[in-house]
Amino acid sequence: MLRKCRASCADRQPALPAADSWTSTEECAQWAGSGECESNSAFMLTSCARSCAKVANAHDSYHARCAMNSTFERVLREFAHLGPELISADPPVLLFHSFLSAEEADAFIAHGKGKYTESRGVGVDSEGRMTDVKTEIRTSSHTWCQEAECLDDPLVQRVTARVSDVTRTPPANGEFAQLVYYNSCPEPSHPSCAFYRRHSDFIAGDVHRNQGVRIYTVFMYLNDVEEGGGTRFTDLPSGQITTEARRGKAIFWPSVLADAPYTVDPRTHHEALPVTRGEKWSMYSVVGGV
Repeated sequence: MLRKCRASCADRQPALPAADSWTSTEECAQWAGSGECESNSAFMLTSCARSCAKVANAHDSYHARCAMNSTFERVLREFAHLGPELISADPPVLLFHSFLSAEEADAFIAHGKGKYTESRGVGVDSEGRMTDVKTEIRTSSHTWCQEAECLDDPLVQRVTARVSDVTRTPPANGEFAQLVYYNSCPEPSHPSCAFYRRHSDFIAGDVHRNQGVRIYTVFMYLNDVEEGGGTRFTDLPSGQITTEARRGKAIFWPSVLADAPYTVDPRTHHEALPVTRGEKWSMYSVVGGV
């Protein structure tokens, strides 16, 4: 069934035009990825036809349209060594009990130390551009694995390859891994708490990016948290589920609907609970379309 599904997705892709006629293919690709094929179609479909076709094909052939359920079925069938447990069937949410080794978790903690800054949300600036903005729903600290020291680490590369394999998406379609730190506080309602209130990882503004919107998230715990710090799915049809923050565990879920991959799935809204004893080191990878 999976093979048949993949073939039908590939069969829907039309042949690409031979080349862009515009002098700079790099500019064509940039314009196409930012939505100019729709907003400036008269020019783009003539001068940057190949780039527009590539973006259109990427959007139209999202494997998520036909393969999301089979992706999760494959994980349960082929990744038993990672300890997968289906904690929600619809929408699918998987908990891995052994996703990271201790050595891998320590590597990410080491790469993040000394680099954390105030976590921010995604918003629009005065000129209409997507950017990071201060938000009241998120008070953690974060940094990115985007420097050569982190990206070239064999342990990091091993985890990146694992995320790619599990999600069936190319590494190039994944964002840089985001490393997140949560300090402790006396009680969940205390003003010093670090948290991330109910939210979705979906960003509507990503629709024109070459890799498309965020489809999947793989969230990983890097240490054992003494108390608190769990991840709570707030809107699952089966009821709320909270996973404990335990070293090496990971959660895998979709941010979009299987049959409408440009549409957020509100059932996978989630929140990071405050840490009331100890501290929390974690990281997550989000990936887009194929």
